Amino acid sequence: MSSPTPTPDSTPPAAADGSRPERSATADSPASAANATPGAAPAPGRRPRRRSLAARLALALAATLLFLGLAEVGARVYHRVKHGEWLVAEREPPLYGDHPALPYAPIPGAMADRSTPLGHRVRVVIGPHGFRGEPPATPRPRGERRVVTLGGSTTFCVFQNEGDTWPARLQRLLAAPPSADVKVFNCGVPGYMSRHSLHNLAHRILEWEPDVVICCDLYNDLKPNRAPGFEPDYSHWERVVKKERQESENSLSAALADRSVLWLKLRFKLGLAPNNRAEPDPTVKRFDTVDERGVIAFQRNVESMAAICRARGIDFVIATCPLAFTRATPMERLARYKGLLIHNRKLTVRGVVDGAERYNAALRDAAVRTGAPLIDLEAAAAGREDLFGDECHFNDEGCDRIARAAAPVVAEILARRAESHR
Repeated sequence: MSSPTPTPDSTPPAAADGSRPERSATADSPASAANATPGAAPAPGRRPRRRSLAARLALALAATLLFLGLAEVGARVYHRVKHGEWLVAEREPPLYGDHPALPYAPIPGAMADRSTPLGHRVRVVIGPHGFRGEPPATPRPRGERRVVTLGGSTTFCVFQNEGDTWPARLQRLLAAPPSADVKVFNCGVPGYMSRHSLHNLAHRILEWEPDVVICCDLYNDLKPNRAPGFEPDYSHWERVVKKERQESENSLSAALADRSVLWLKLRFKLGLAPNNRAEPDPTVKRFDTVDERGVIAFQRNVESMAAICRARGIDFVIATCPLAFTRATPMERLARYKGLLIHNRKLTVRGVVDGAERYNAALRDAAVRTGAPLIDLEAAAAGREDLFGDECHFNDEGCDRIARAAAPVVAEILARRAESHR
């Protein structure tokens, strides 16, 4: 009987010696692959096809989304454990808006909870009068004596809740007999300079009929000193500030902060939040000294405020400005204060020290020229790092020290005014 002829899909019969002949090469040829039954499993030993590029990208995307999702959950839980409350992923409510005569101004009625570098949160409430705290009563109550503090963030007190600011502490010190009915109004605004304090005094505060106005400007006035195209009215600097505020509020970074707690935190760390930079720009040319034109403009603004107050029968008081460092502070200690070079973009560390000394000297000279009492806060706190939360903003101990240094000067003025009105 003749042996059967093997079919193409059958296994060839064994040879006489027991070995099997090699399979025809056509079995793995493209033609045989094309004729294979659809859905059939690949032959044993055949290498599986590589995943397509699209499949690999989809897998990478899924892994990335999973990682970001876990990181978002971790950021929310971390905040809950550290601060005892859940942080909602939304943009911080704006405290400041546009103003026709100022680079920006506090929004009446605005409120926000802000984190601070000191590890706690601060609630900021802007009153209907456009400044922090309670507004002055209208009409002025009989017998009430009023003190107004002007300045920037060191007067606003960015690290303190309302009752812990140094103007609030000053009010409590002055409220004791014989001063009794005294109200201290905190009119400091973060970022404001002497030019802005002059505007607020002339156009907003005079109608409150204050008895005493305390000027606490200095640190922010260093910022425009070496900026290109210096103008005595600081308009060269204000154009930059307005442009940066508009760009930061309309950015993709701000939109993401409305949805992600993780990005809300990273945004601040990376320097993408409004008015915040992570590191000083190393490419900028910096100066070791301040420009005398800036010192002259600063002193002119302060003396103009003194003249306005004198014409209205208001006692004007000048306060020098302490910083956490002095010329004697070692350079290695100054390195911890990144804000020195981030906020003062055109000055070196030595330039900031030079500016603090020369601007404080201008304040002392203005006090002599105008006859204004001087509160020497520089002598009371300069170089005392234990009184500061960063290079210029006071911690709670610092606020207490500033209030106690100012209280005797203001109390003496109020007592003299009360005596003169008898």
